[in-house]
Amino acid sequence: MNTKKIALGLYQQAELYLERGELETSHHLCNQVIEIQSNFYPVYNTLGKVLQAMEKLDLAKQNYQQAITINSNLVEAHINLGNLFTQEQQWQAAIESYERAIQLNPNQAEIHHKLGEAFLQLEKWDEAVIAYQKATELNPKFPWSFHKLGEAFLELEKWDEAVIAYQKTIELNPKFPWSYYKLGEAFLTLKKWDEAVIAYNRFIELNPDFPWSYQKLGTALMQLEKWEEAVKVYRRATELKPDLYLPHKNLGDALMQLSKWSEAVKAYRRVIEIEPNIDVAYYNLGEALVKLERWSEAVAVYRQIVQINPNSYLAYSKLAAALVKLTEVEKNREIEIYPEAIACYETLIQLQPNQRENYHQLADILQKQGKLEAAVDSYIEAIKLKPDVPWSYNNIGEILMELKKWNQAIFTFLTALNLEKNMPWIYQTLGEAFAQISQSNLEDKINYYCSALQNDRAEIIHSKLVLHLPQNPDLYLYLGNSLSKKEKYKGAIIIYNMALQLKVNDQEITNQLQKTLEKKLQLKLEVERYRRAIEQNPKSSKYYYDLAITLTRQEELEQASLAFLKAIKL
Repeated sequence: MNTKKIALGLYQQAELYLERGELETSHHLCNQVIEIQSNFYPVYNTLGKVLQAMEKLDLAKQNYQQAITINSNLVEAHINLGNLFTQEQQWQAAIESYERAIQLNPNQAEIHHKLGEAFLQLEKWDEAVIAYQKATELNPKFPWSFHKLGEAFLELEKWDEAVIAYQKTIELNPKFPWSYYKLGEAFLTLKKWDEAVIAYNRFIELNPDFPWSYQKLGTALMQLEKWEEAVKVYRRATELKPDLYLPHKNLGDALMQLSKWSEAVKAYRRVIEIEPNIDVAYYNLGEALVKLERWSEAVAVYRQIVQINPNSYLAYSKLAAALVKLTEVEKNREIEIYPEAIACYETLIQLQPNQRENYHQLADILQKQGKLEAAVDSYIEAIKLKPDVPWSYNNIGEILMELKKWNQAIFTFLTALNLEKNMPWIYQTLGEAFAQISQSNLEDKINYYCSALQNDRAEIIHSKLVLHLPQNPDLYLYLGNSLSKKEKYKGAIIIYNMALQLKVNDQEITNQLQKTLEKKLQLKLEVERYRRAIEQNPKSSKYYYDLAITLTRQEELEQASLAFLKAIKL
């Protein structure tokens, strides 16, 4: 028998024993073949497979390469060498081997599939797509190539193409769960929430114990505002993976949507137990506690955020707001709490000095504390940043009233009303300010304000805020009418005269002024009538009481007080 036939027989036996898994026998037979015929290239390929199975990778590689050296057209040797490089995660070398195999046999789908895998590992997504598309052309019945093609499309953010690939995978193998999972991922990105729900539900039917599928399903349900269903799937995720923080966090979010604040608190506290340094959990917990009006607990939570992130603008903002609410509930603790709230707003101003609202909030607290001068300064800073907000002027005006700075208060209130005249509470206070300055001589005050209007005279608040009287006759007419209706006649008379300063001889303003003067005169006559009645009946408490009421309407407050006291004595 010649050596070629002997070598071939031994080679065939070696292949048979390799298939049976009898590696040592196969190895021995391969060596016998090489001893008989050293240039018999198929045996080196077989020996490479044996050695690779024995995990002797370097020796296996040498034998594959020897087979290729003898016969460079041996496709299987190139494929096996590529597989070995893949096993060693030498992806570029694997690509070179697979590409050589494809040159020799371009119509073998398996090689294109394996080439695609190597490209995926090197994150060469476009090349992977080309390889997998060729694999699916050559073998359109192999679902795994479509699945991997979908992965490459996902990486390229070609969501619609990924959907098509995964749907084809499912058509070929409807029992493989991960294609549904990946399909759901593509639908989520495309914001096709209903389709995502269907995909994840199908995955869960096939693989009910994977927690992230419930997490993803919950995301789609939240977008569909199906809060109750979202709660159920998030609860299932937390059961499967109790130490995974995200399902607990999302469970809390869904419960918040259902206004189940107490349950949300429990969920967020669990998140913090698992991951104590994730500030979003603290914010959400704080929000739930605020909804429950559990201000002390909310304050404690926001303090924790400040400790985690001492430069967080949002944390200080939330803490300050909670502290202010806490003072409203626990008024006996105002002295204790206000300094911390003030410190928060001062920090907020340092972090973002151009945020008007912080100056305004700080001023509100200072005003409540009775630190009126400091409050005015803070309101002025707010005005510098945004001079067209009437509330800031209104609040300064109220403080100036407390400080009995009547003219400054009037200038400030008029500025506020020029920005927004629909602030009816100001009319009463403004009328009181005019009454205070008009106690001695109304005519002098008319002249003062008309002159101030004509000469554009200013009032300077705290040496920082310069205020001019509005050049707005329509405002003064409207305001005069409002004051007149409230029987604030002195203020109305001053205001109508200011309006006439801007609209000389205006008939409507003149008529309204005349009516107001007549009403003021009627009050004066009424006062005189009660005084005469008292002269005749000096022990009548009723006349003193009626006189006091009329003097109050006349804005003669000191005289009204004396009349009330006399009525009480009688």
